[in-house]
Order: sequence, then C-alpha cells, then structure tokens
Amino acid sequence: MAEVSHIRIRGAREHNLKNLSVDLPKNALVVITGPSGSGKSSLAFDTLFAEGQRRYVQSLSAYARQFLDQMQKPEVDSIEGLCPAIAIEQRTSAPSPRSTVGTTTELYDFLRLLFAAVGTPHHPRTGKPLRRWTVQEMVEAMLTSPVSERFAILGPVARAQPGPLTHVLDRLKRDGFVRARINGRFELLDPGPKLARTATHTVEAVVDRLATKDLSRGRLTESVETALRVGGGVLTVVWLDRGGESVAEWTMSNENFDPESGDHFPTLTPRHFSFNSPLGACPACQGLGTEVLADRDLIVPDPGLTLAGGAIQPWAPRGKPGKSPARDDFHRATIEALASFAGVPLDAPWRDLPQEFQHLVLHGSGDRPIPLPSPKGLEPRPFEGVIAWLQSTFDGSESPQTRGRLERFMNRQPCRHCGGRRLRPEVLAVRLTQTGGPPRNIFEFCELTVEQALADLENRSWTAGEAAVTEEILRELTARLRFLRDVGVGYLTLNRETH
Repeated sequence: MAEVSHIRIRGAREHNLKNLSVDLPKNALVVITGPSGSGKSSLAFDTLFAEGQRRYVQSLSAYARQFLDQMQKPEVDSIEGLCPAIAIEQRTSAPSPRSTVGTTTELYDFLRLLFAAVGTPHHPRTGKPLRRWTVQEMVEAMLTSPVSERFAILGPVARAQPGPLTHVLDRLKRDGFVRARINGRFELLDPGPKLARTATHTVEAVVDRLATKDLSRGRLTESVETALRVGGGVLTVVWLDRGGESVAEWTMSNENFDPESGDHFPTLTPRHFSFNSPLGACPACQGLGTEVLADRDLIVPDPGLTLAGGAIQPWAPRGKPGKSPARDDFHRATIEALASFAGVPLDAPWRDLPQEFQHLVLHGSGDRPIPLPSPKGLEPRPFEGVIAWLQSTFDGSESPQTRGRLERFMNRQPCRHCGGRRLRPEVLAVRLTQTGGPPRNIFEFCELTVEQALADLENRSWTAGEAAVTEEILRELTARLRFLRDVGVGYLTLNRETH
C-alpha cells in the first residue's frame, strides 16, 4: 500500500469553520496562522485532534472503552490519512517568585538531601567547623586515645550564669549526683558551696570517674549517654593526673556545638535547606531573598525641586493651601525645622543643598538631638530620617491604603539580613568540603551553571561512607544535570528565577 503523503480534510464545519477543505503534508511542521476568530484552534484541536483521539479510542476493546470518556465526532465530511494524535496545551504559567531552575527541575530537592547528608556544619560567625559526634565515636576516642590513666565525664548544666544557682545545685542532688565541677573546681554537693549572687558561675555534674586500666565499654557508653542527657547534648572529658588535677579536656557533642562560644545549632535536616520552609527560610524575607525597601531615587525623584516645592515626595503636600491635612502640616513644619537648624534655604533646588543636609533629611541625625516640632513647640530630639520613617510606617501599617500610598516610594531590593541568599545563617554555614572542589554552601552551589554544577559533583572525591549514603542522590543529580546540558541549557544557573 502506498504511503499517504497528506492529511486530507473535507467539509470541516466545527465551530466557526465554514465548510473548509484543506490538505496538510505529513512528516512536516505545519503552522496554522490567522487573525483571531479565523478558526485556527477549531481546525487544530476541535477537528484534527478530536477526530484522531476518537478513532484511537474506537480501536480499543469495549472493556477498555468503558473507562474512557466518549468523544463526539467533529462536524466534518471526511478526514483521510489521520493518525492517533496528541495535543500539548497552550497556556501561560504564573510561576511563584520562589521558583528557580533548581526547584522546577527538582534538582534542589536532591541538593537538600546531599547537603543534609554530607555537608560540614560551620559556625555562622567564625566559620569554624562544627563536629557532631555519635556516642560510639566518643567512646572509641576515649578508649583508643587516652591522655592519662584517670578521667572524669562531666555534663554541663550551667554556663556562665549569674546568681547563687541554688535551684541548679538542688536539682543535681535530687537526681543523685554527688559531685560537680563548679567554676573549675571539683566540689561535693552536700552541703554544697555558697555561690556569690553577683558573679557568674559554671556548673558541670560529675557523671562518672573512671580509670583506663580496668575500663568497661558498657559502663563508659552508659556514662556518655547520661552526660549527654544531663548536659543537653554536650559533655566534657577531664583527664586527670595522679593528684587529681586536670591535664587535658575534651568537649564533645552529639549536636552542632561550638565549645569556645557555647553556641548550639540544630541538627539540620533536608527541610532546613528549603527556603520554602519556615525551618530554613530567612525570617526577614520569608525565603524570597528580597524585601520592599525605601528607595532614595523614588523619595527624591526630581532633584530640581525645592524643599518648599515638594522635593521630598512622601512628605509633599497633597491638600490645598490653608486646607492641608494635619499630617502635611506636621511634615512641612519638620522640613522647616531641619532647614532652620542647618541654615539652608527652603527655595533652593535639592541638588544644590549640601550633602550633609541631604544625609540628615534622608538618614536622620543618629543620637544627636535636633529642635523638631511637637504639640508644645520645638523640642530637641533625634531625627530618624525620611527613609527610616517610611520603612517603619510601611512595615507597621495594616492599612492597605497607607501601604499602597507609601509603596510608590519603595522598591524590591536584596534582603538586608540574608543578602538575597534566602536561607538562615546556620544553614548557609553548611558546606561541601570534599576534595576536588572549593567549599560551597547550597546557595553558592546554586550560583553555578548547569555545566559547572555537573563538573563540581563529578570532580569531588567522596569517602566510602559518603559514597554509600549519597550514591542514589548523586545518580539523580548528575542524570538531571546531564539532561539539561544535553538539551542546550547548560548555561543556566540553578538559582535563576523561573519567570
């Protein structure tokens, strides 16, 4: 049988088609174009696609057809050379402002798993790596690397806290503890020392005292678990000489803990690495990476205007002279007081005013008091500045009218707290530190292009333990990255917004 070279449509009358007959070449890209209402969709979807689907459904068994929608035959005399058809819906999407290339392709989901599994936590301020020990790792360290023949395991219960701490000492006695190290000295809890009310004190419960020569792994494990429970996830190992004096100390934690500062950070899960989750999103911008902030260029859009002529647009009068609202009168009086204090004219263009005065008006006087209007006349007090006033009024207002009026002088800018990185500081402090690539947090990784991200993952060296944990994660990540590269979008960065 000779191959049919065309789809032949005769007498199409669906919707606004008027007895149309047309031949469409097969195995070719055919574009149907024309003005609105000319019948483009009626021909493509309501005639060709509908008939192709109807014929395909009719070719199925009666049993299968009972589970499918019955399709009506379109208004057409005949269609020859038609195959089963599919239709890709044309629609415009309105992606969320949180959507990125990484989230849309699900790459970010696997990155969250990767960083939670093998990322190295660091202190957000100092950048110092934080180690999270397991109980077995702690026990093994004490067994294999003893510093001396005797040691004590302590559970910290108070760190540099003021007051006599009577309630802390009484609780330790009730829980069965006999000794504690208080401010670096080992003390009996009964009767217990008297602590100065005006000083700060550090109290650590003595959980166990052990000797390395007859050490039992079971007893050591139990003592470690008790110390972690008492110390809220932290314990101290004090190695002692023959006289009972400390020769070395180890601080360990089963959480992300910095022994120098005493700061605790939560054990991070994949949800912490999501800017769509309250656990990980920057609390200031809720994970958007941007804030609506006052914009100096919108506050003073025309530097040629004078102070009296409304150079400061948020404070420009909106009422008629003599009938202006009290708010306008107050703002006018404030501008006049500032000009009088600085000795500048009200009728000079804004661009000609001294830079110091412009800074005073926009950014305030700091702690320096300035004579400003009040119900009792001029009273000296610090001036917050138009920008701070605009921001605080916008943030604190629940009135849609007020926020809409002030929003004209504001713009979306990178978040002041996270710098546009969307996540909390402790989350951004987790980095991939494996050899073969520079240390990167999840935001820095998402700044890479698809091709760079693929090369980064392929070049890193994973330990046997890391490889066992991340094998499936890395397989999915590299497969998706290769697909994006192969379809020609390897130049896109993972944090590029979808819209």
